[in-house]
Amino acid sequence: MLSGFKKIAFKILALDDTQLPEEQFEFIFESIQKQPKFKNNIVEKREFLNMLKQKHGINSIIVTDIKNGTILIGDKPSRKQAIEKMKELLTNNDSILIRKKFGWDIYVANNGNAYLISANSDLTQAELKALAREVEEFLNKSSQIH
Repeated sequence: MLSGFKKIAFKILALDDTQLPEEQFEFIFESIQKQPKFKNNIVEKREFLNMLKQKHGINSIIVTDIKNGTILIGDKPSRKQAIEKMKELLTNNDSILIRKKFGWDIYVANNGNAYLISANSDLTQAELKALAREVEEFLNKSSQIH
């Protein structure tokens, strides 16, 4: 009888006897600690490109100078036709997403550079800007070294 009365009293008085989900907090903290740490002092282009792929979940990236078309950094430089098309498209647009059968090609212009990014899913504007900022910081740092 007491437990029935307790249930009614809790509903009427809107009392909550739940506790913090300690197990869920522990799971979240353990998951965060298991996340890979990304180095900030990478100087080798191949290592930097691999880090970008892991961190942002992309398959490939090519960055060119919009004015002269030179490839600044990339993992598939044989995509020259795509770069020419990218320059043409980006003269009138900030970014273009092309849905392919298995993923996306994302064309983005930022600070005079054109980016061709291939990924399994589309990226948000914030993710694209973060990726562009990382690439530009890397290019600036590597130009100061050489």
